[in-house]
Amino acid sequence: MAPQWPRVVLAWMVANGLGACSGRSPSAPTPERRPAAADVAAPSTETARTRSPADAAALTSAHALRLGRGVPRDFVAAARAYAELCHAGCGDAEACREYLHLAAFARGAVLARADLDIAVRLCDRGDGTACQFASLVGMRPKDYDPAAVDTACAADDRKACAMAAALDFEGTRLGIPCEGMCEPSPPSLGHRATLNACLHGDGRACSSVMSSHVAVCRAAGLPTIEACIDNVAREFESAKLGSAKPLRDAWSMTRGLCAEGDADACSVVPGQAIADADLCSAGDWMKCSWATDPAQRRRACTAGYVELCEPPGERSSGATRLLTLRQRCQQGDRAVCADVARETAVAACPKAE
Repeated sequence: MAPQWPRVVLAWMVANGLGACSGRSPSAPTPERRPAAADVAAPSTETARTRSPADAAALTSAHALRLGRGVPRDFVAAARAYAELCHAGCGDAEACREYLHLAAFARGAVLARADLDIAVRLCDRGDGTACQFASLVGMRPKDYDPAAVDTACAADDRKACAMAAALDFEGTRLGIPCEGMCEPSPPSLGHRATLNACLHGDGRACSSVMSSHVAVCRAAGLPTIEACIDNVAREFESAKLGSAKPLRDAWSMTRGLCAEGDADACSVVPGQAIADADLCSAGDWMKCSWATDPAQRRRACTAGYVELCEPPGERSSGATRLLTLRQRCQQGDRAVCADVARETAVAACPKAE
């Protein structure tokens, strides 16, 4: 079965000063997919068979807190609940992924060095996408293999699609020149990886897809996002570049995810955007750190999101340092290789009795 992986890679790379390039074609066609919200709160089949009723209830409650569904949105409580179920990578795999997703984007928790071990333990438990991610943050020596993540994406793993999109920085602009200020030529539905990620249920990818198109359409004077999507689709099909159904499906997916409570998807749905102050109140420390209100910025600093504090603090995950050490090791520094081996050794999960 295809592993699922949280939508974390871009945030981790930004938080740790990493970068990536890609040579993917910005207008490659995207497979069509049913335009429905992709089981936002459903347990993964990987763990659902062995999850106890109590853990299943706790996971459902954590999802509700994260999405603000039926209860006030509370990223802090959600992160705490996911972490308890995760047991440092040895417990519920879905809870681990959701915890890492929140911590990577500084929602309810701030990514710490120990959190990198979670990815390694998930990898050791057979999560291939986790293995790819662990290599990106210096915890595993293998280089990132985009083909492996693309294979998982093709197997309908929406979070592997999100990882592929996050690693393709061109995808955040959908391959549109002028960063959304002029129209692409030839017309483009969007960058394949980002559009695929949206179609597979990643709210941040949907936000990127829609935001980039809307920037162009606003310049053209189109009044609504629906008119914008229709215009892009017509131009794409008129140019005989293929079916524009994936873009229309992506807009349907965006609305469906927003209805489920996905804050990122809601950011581009008219009338549904959640105020930054409300997200800060819910524990979105990144939003707090960017606020003009000094009290909100202090909340972020107190919570441990210290990059924008005065004085700024050091990043706590240590991924940049690990990657630097690995590079020196590959260049032949044997003493550094020993340091890498020691610092990336992760105790295995205890065997179930």
